Amino acid sequence: MPEGDSIFRVATALRPLLIGTALTRVVTAGVVRPALAGSTTTAVTPLGKHLMIELDSGWELRVHLGMNGRWRRYRAPRTAPAGASLVLVTPTDELACLKARDVELTARRDPRRARSIAALGPDVLADDFDPAVAAARARLAGPTPIGVVLLDQRVAAGIGNVYKSEILWLEEQDPRTPTGQLTDAKLVALFARGRELMRMNLGSGPRVTRTGPRGGRTPDDRYWAYNRARRPCRRCQTALVTIVQGLQLRRTYFCPACQR
Repeated sequence: MPEGDSIFRVATALRPLLIGTALTRVVTAGVVRPALAGSTTTAVTPLGKHLMIELDSGWELRVHLGMNGRWRRYRAPRTAPAGASLVLVTPTDELACLKARDVELTARRDPRRARSIAALGPDVLADDFDPAVAAARARLAGPTPIGVVLLDQRVAAGIGNVYKSEILWLEEQDPRTPTGQLTDAKLVALFARGRELMRMNLGSGPRVTRTGPRGGRTPDDRYWAYNRARRPCRRCQTALVTIVQGLQLRRTYFCPACQR
């Protein structure tokens, strides 16, 4: 499930393969883009759940993986599948994005450029991320439940469903609480916790939020609360429950006893 840490990892993996290398072919949704042939990648930048790829020819690609998107590297004689959302071909590789939710190609001078990211909140993994700024943006949500607000990319970019449940469990916060009822200190703590957890997962290996003697050893040990409905709470042994929240109908896992 791609969240901000996943996109950060993708950017880290793609940079040495793309930056400074001329593209021999670019294909988006099965359509060859001849104007991009010969372009050299100048930057590969994660921005929340979006990946921005800048070319020296004045074009920019924005990729959002959505729920099922993924990147794959193909080396001769293997080639990227015909149905790939995006294929970037270099002299040595075919780098393909499969099943992406969005692939947008725009000229950097185009006034429509970056409209899709203009409303994004601060990137949780950015060097200059300030939890207080995200908390102030969250405050505007008023009666919206905090479990919904944490997923709102206009508040802070990068937090997804896994981290939402983990943040709320660690901070002992009921996901149904109206955001307007939380103190400034609690809101800051929630976003600071999100940054802490995401930064734990910028390296290789499976995503793990649980630390301790058994943290991360098995799939069940990787998380505090996520995907553990009906399993005992790791704090109080009460059975965890799940609810569906927001217009996107995303599941939140929490403890009804100690998250109040």
